Amino acid sequence: ATTEPVVWCSSELSLLKRQNGSAQRWHPHSHSHPVRITKRHSGEKAHQLVLSKDISCARGILAALNKFSTFFGLHLKLMCLSPTEQLSRSLQTVNISLQDAQKAVAVTRNFIQRKRSDHVFEEFYRKVMEDSQDLTDAPVLPRQQKRHAKLDTGREPAHTFQNSVDYYRRQYFEVLDLLDGELERRFEQRDLHVAAALEHMIVSLAERETIPFPSSIVGLYKSDFDIDALRAQLDMLPDVIQTSGIEGGPTIASVASAVNATPVGKNLLPEVHKLLKLFYTIPVSTASAERCFSSLRRIKTYLRSTMTQKRLNSLMLTAERKTPH
Repeated sequence: ATTEPVVWCSSELSLLKRQNGSAQRWHPHSHSHPVRITKRHSGEKAHQLVLSKDISCARGILAALNKFSTFFGLHLKLMCLSPTEQLSRSLQTVNISLQDAQKAVAVTRNFIQRKRSDHVFEEFYRKVMEDSQDLTDAPVLPRQQKRHAKLDTGREPAHTFQNSVDYYRRQYFEVLDLLDGELERRFEQRDLHVAAALEHMIVSLAERETIPFPSSIVGLYKSDFDIDALRAQLDMLPDVIQTSGIEGGPTIASVASAVNATPVGKNLLPEVHKLLKLFYTIPVSTASAERCFSSLRRIKTYLRSTMTQKRLNSLMLTAERKTPH
């Protein structure tokens, strides 16, 4: 009787080869990595091996899901990563400004700090205990591990938890402190504050507001600009935006579009044009540099190993800007 060929991956076939010897005939598939087993006995044996492997893996996952620690960790992840994931999406939008980004980060940090209290933890732990009824095992303390010899100074005994509530309380606060600390480390950098002050100055002057030059910008870039000429050209910036025909409230993107709309804007406001180029080259002012790594892997594949640098640059610009240049 004829049997249909069975498709298995190469790792499973290597296991079958070691068990059955080299008497089998292996026929590579022409369009994919898997290969075909044409013998009925080998196909049935491979199916049993794969099935037993899947069952053992499923049992391990089920045993982990039956633990209260896994259930607690999933609830904690849902509480913490939901706002941070939304923050990540908002920060990667195209038209977000640095001031809006700082406000979004401040709101997320306030949420995390508000959750960091004993009262909130007790409510959270009680809710997790109620939801875990008849689903997981009872919460227990993990086995006490001996401190590593290199870390054991011998001065103080290792800390031991009195009950499971204290153990999960520590995990709860550690996760919140880690998230808050990473947000502070990433968004409290000096370059980010300089870029935000630069953006606020350009947008405010484009709205005909009178604000002083930030001292951080004057101190850092006084050798790169003619400060007096820059002040005079920034006073002309609202008129250039008005004649450019760009509608809507002034943003850093609309100001750049107005200055770059015609060569007249660049010629009239050379210092402003230089200031805009400086703003867009500050690494913290855009996420395009991070997206380039993902685009580079899709464009420069192994089959395009002979691509020149000039063509690669052109393709990367096209992929990032979504418009041909």
